[in-house]
Amino acid sequence: MKRETLPAYLLIALTASVSLAIGMAAQGKPAKPESVKCGSIQKLSRLGEIYVGGQPGKEDFAELKKLGIKTIVNFRKADEVSFDERALAEAHGLVYVHLPFQKADELTDAIFDKARAVLRDRKNWPVLVHCGSANRAATVWLVFRVLDEQTHYDQAVQEAREMGLRSADYEQRAREYIARQRPAKP
Repeated sequence: MKRETLPAYLLIALTASVSLAIGMAAQGKPAKPESVKCGSIQKLSRLGEIYVGGQPGKEDFAELKKLGIKTIVNFRKADEVSFDERALAEAHGLVYVHLPFQKADELTDAIFDKARAVLRDRKNWPVLVHCGSANRAATVWLVFRVLDEQTHYDQAVQEAREMGLRSADYEQRAREYIARQRPAKP
């Protein structure tokens, strides 16, 4: 590449990046996950109308309702929570979806499929996906970002890590699922 053309390429790349950020802002979607405070929920983030976080406490369901949340997707097993989350969510008028898994080998295609179906249906938005620490929730969110919002994997995994993804095993399950869902290239 000639030295004279390098500034032109840099200008094109900068313009494309700014245009993408402006386009996302115009759609009401931030360019990256934002940290959100809601009661005692740890590691709560949002990107657009999808919130990813840790376990809400009993008192947080009223706050989630005030925040506008319509649907809660819980990835925790029943024995991980000391109260009836479904009853509490429904008492606050929230749709409750329970897709429990704890170990990476319990994270099945069926869980990914069901979670994606909930996240794709805008009638469910705003939606909170959660687990104990946002690790499992961010894993499922990563798959949704890549397959349903056509976000590049590297960008989506970086965002998921910011939101709470820490498990290499969960990330591997997500990567394998994504590979199975994408058609083979000729």
